[in-house]
Amino acid sequence: MSQYFGTNGVRGLFEDLDPALAMSLSQAIGTYFNRGKILVARDGRLTGECLKHAVLSGLQSVGCTTIDLDYAPAPTAEFMIKKLKADGLIIITASHNPAEWNALKVVDSKGISVSRERGQEIEQLILSKKLVSWDKVKPGIKYESAVSEHIDAITNLIDSQKIKDKKLKLVLDCGNGMSALIAPKLFKALNCELVTLNSHVDGRFPGRPSEPTEKNVQALIEAVKSEKADA
Repeated sequence: MSQYFGTNGVRGLFEDLDPALAMSLSQAIGTYFNRGKILVARDGRLTGECLKHAVLSGLQSVGCTTIDLDYAPAPTAEFMIKKLKADGLIIITASHNPAEWNALKVVDSKGISVSRERGQEIEQLILSKKLVSWDKVKPGIKYESAVSEHIDAITNLIDSQKIKDKKLKLVLDCGNGMSALIAPKLFKALNCELVTLNSHVDGRFPGRPSEPTEKNVQALIEAVKSEKADA
């Protein structure tokens, strides 16, 4: 049975998923992906930057080439796997869980999330991983254009002009999460009129709870009606 991995990565409160565990897991993940090129992304949770440094250190210590996407929506990070020909991806995000939670979501080179069973294989590498010698530690790479590249790919894939001609009015509730970095820019590029709610990144989720239940998105529901928006 897997000790750390669940159905979608490793999740926990900060006292459980702490920097030491994040580093050990990342060393094992880097070993599992044959010390290849690994992308690292995170959301806006308050523990995200701390855990990101631990993850990058763990990967670099076993010889991986690391590409730091920093703030990036999960779909954007997963899009970059193929574009940058990466061997794997670690997203530091607890998704819809409350603010005090965080997680390591692990994705392979095909864009497939690592299952509980594959996670068990990774855990078995924690004790057997080997650090590289000091002169084999590779410098990290920072990559800051992932969101804009993702937007360009989307607008090139769809019939952008058809959407622009409709001049839609939309209400976006970004939930103080990573969608705040991409959704407004994307729909503005498609000539939509926007009303935005909770549209700045804040790991405390002050606007509404992070779980998008019907109860939690009542302000969105009401805004669509009051603004006479299309969606």
